[in-house]
Amino acid sequence: MTCSHLHCSRPEPQVNHCSHQASQKTSAHAGSLVDMSGTAPGKRCPTCEAKGQEVWVLPGRDCGYCGTYVS
Repeated sequence: MTCSHLHCSRPEPQVNHCSHQASQKTSAHAGSLVDMSGTAPGKRCPTCEAKGQEVWVLPGRDCGYCGTYVS
């Protein structure tokens, strides 16, 4: 049986090497994708904040909910 991924063309042993490698990469790198340092670059949208909503926007972008530019 061969792997179903396009990049793999070799016969695979009883262990599915593609799914095994993908699960290792996901579990090893998942923690680094989340910024837990408390220094995220976002700012709260002032218009949404005035309405009691918590919406975070990257500085220099428009709010995705109300369209307010956040500097």
